Amino acid sequence: MNQIRWQSALCTAALAVSVAAPAFAQEKASDIPVETFVFIQGLIILFASVKVLVNLMIDISYAFFDPRIRY
Repeated sequence: MNQIRWQSALCTAALAVSVAAPAFAQEKASDIPVETFVFIQGLIILFASVKVLVNLMIDISYAFFDPRIRY
């Protein structure tokens, strides 16, 4: 539970910086359920992993299409 509070505080801080209105950001962030933060973190990890894998596949495919490239 402590980790969820820490993540919630971190998301609240990020929202406060991006909105540049700390009181407004704190109020809006407290309205969002904790489960939503966990869901958003999961989506970010998923999309980041897909991006890394796609970039890796593209880099490796260059070696097959261009014989001048060696790894």
